[in-house]
Amino acid sequence: MKSSFIPDGVANLAIINKNINKNIELNLKKYFKYIIYTHSNDKILDSLADHVDMSMHPIEKNVLVVSPNLYSNYKHLEKFGLKIIKGNTELSNKYPNDICYNCLNLGDYFIHNIKYTDNNILDYYSYKGIKGINVKQGYTKCSVLIVDDNHFVTSDKFISKQLKNIGKEVLLINQGFIELKGMNYGMIGGCGGNYSPKDIILTGRLFNHPDCQRIITFIENAGVNIHYLSDDPIEDVGSIFCFKV
Repeated sequence: MKSSFIPDGVANLAIINKNINKNIELNLKKYFKYIIYTHSNDKILDSLADHVDMSMHPIEKNVLVVSPNLYSNYKHLEKFGLKIIKGNTELSNKYPNDICYNCLNLGDYFIHNIKYTDNNILDYYSYKGIKGINVKQGYTKCSVLIVDDNHFVTSDKFISKQLKNIGKEVLLINQGFIELKGMNYGMIGGCGGNYSPKDIILTGRLFNHPDCQRIITFIENAGVNIHYLSDDPIEDVGSIFCFKV
């Protein structure tokens, strides 16, 4: 099985933070026919409220489990061929009660702080025989940039170790140096998405990050192309969810 975050072909629909800057917004239109902007989740911190990876999780490529308070806001996405499932867990603004949908799907595995994973997600993965890997870092999807099904970038040492244990190639980078409005710093996983199996899109350039060249080289050596949505420094917007519909 392949990661649910990577479309089978070239994506034409994106779900993204409604507060992105104009440069990102203009460039998104070059890649996607349909752009869906997030609805604020008033259950969690304002700085995370419009992060798509905080309020929903793709259990399959075109199947999303959504925080129950936003279910009606995203139900209309079914007209594009996506399936929207209501999650079981109401979020709140205190960690770890805001992490329930922020899991990382790898296909045959998923990684998360499993004690707090939404029950509907857990039940589905159990039914499908998808194995859980437990980590302390609840912002699991935020912490990991998916390059392709075998290559990942993260600043979390324990997640890096767990990924390597199942045979994945991992680039471990320095923590920080990524903007996230309202927070001290953001995370690399929240800075982009998978446009196709061989293309990723990033919110900005990596020049402010001390591991800039290492990240670029790692991605290029995996045979994956990088598309930049702005010439500004890279920014954590809560991931870009990409779908082929």
